[in-house]
Amino acid sequence: MRLFEQKEVKNYWISKKQIPLGIAPEKESTIFKILPRISDSLVMGAMTGRGKSVIFRLLNWFIAQVRPCIMFDWEGEDHKFSYYANKDPINLPPYTPPRPVTNALFFSYPSPSIDPEDVEKYETKVVPNINNYSSDELRGLGFPVGASMILKQNLKHYGPFDDLADLYDFIKGFPTNDRESILAYRHSEEYKRPYDKHDTIPSQTKQSLLKYLYSIIEKNLFALTDERVPLYIKLLKQNKNLFLNFNGFVDLARVEISKIQKEVIKFRKKYPDDVAPALFYEEGDRIMPRQTIDSEEKKKIEYVSSEMVNSFLRARKLKIAQYVNSPSISNLNRTIVDISNEKIFGEMRGYDLAEVKRCSGEYVMNMVRSLKFNRYKNIREFAFQNEFKNTFKFIPYECPQEFHRE
Repeated sequence: MRLFEQKEVKNYWISKKQIPLGIAPEKESTIFKILPRISDSLVMGAMTGRGKSVIFRLLNWFIAQVRPCIMFDWEGEDHKFSYYANKDPINLPPYTPPRPVTNALFFSYPSPSIDPEDVEKYETKVVPNINNYSSDELRGLGFPVGASMILKQNLKHYGPFDDLADLYDFIKGFPTNDRESILAYRHSEEYKRPYDKHDTIPSQTKQSLLKYLYSIIEKNLFALTDERVPLYIKLLKQNKNLFLNFNGFVDLARVEISKIQKEVIKFRKKYPDDVAPALFYEEGDRIMPRQTIDSEEKKKIEYVSSEMVNSFLRARKLKIAQYVNSPSISNLNRTIVDISNEKIFGEMRGYDLAEVKRCSGEYVMNMVRSLKFNRYKNIREFAFQNEFKNTFKFIPYECPQEFHRE
């Protein structure tokens, strides 16, 4: 098959308003989903290693041709490959040559688990401004309740600070009782930034706040300026496709995704005739979990997770398309599963299979149960339930961009 010119390639499937997913087993027909022009929602679930991310990225490649997309990749292991064309294409959709996602920008957030030198050359480093976080969002990052409130109060009342080291020194010298406060007030000329009389931080709260501040200073996680904070809405208006790599820092991913969701919703409400983006969520069960048994994790995600789900609901009314990929749909927030118009399922078992029955019916569950998979023979089958509740089994195509190969 000859490689078509860019214009021809884009127009073939897009003119048909289709996204080719794969081939129906034992048939020549292509299974496709309708290319969205307005609000659209889809959930994809399958066991790890079944190839669901390749399908997810196939969706992203086609949708990025018609509307700007944001890919939220908290682990940061796969979607950075969208910078490259598929280097060893075997089963691409017809009329679709290997090609990276066009008009794309890649952003990499700092993380405790990655060396700054490991950021890809084409990724722009993002350093969030901690001034932009609410006390609830700080809790989502791990700050204790009292420490998050005290930090916000001090940033607002005593700021601006030169940098995080300046903030740390200020908190370190903060009075912890009334006696220390009066002494500090009497000798205020000795301080770079005088403390208010009778203003104190309880000793235990102060120690936990210093502990976390030291951690983020040491790992260079945040700043006190917007110097390295991208203007995502401005980039979307320029029809840029954005890839956000959180390098495995799931706490930061949750908070930043929630903030960006709100920015996009605010923009769409104010300018309903302007660009309507598509949002992609990788590993959705970690970002918006249904439940968690870890008490500390539960405290961190309580506020942020509910805000994300509320934003997901509001986005539907504003023509914002949303797609969620998850290795476990039984642990993905139930509201997200239920309000998604379309679903794609790969091989799964146990609670996940029971969740398929709950959200799509016994017929779909039995189809999913019978899906074939053998990675050594490159046999992969998936099931697609469209918004009309029609369900099709298909052998998936590869994506035009490069992907992680196991």
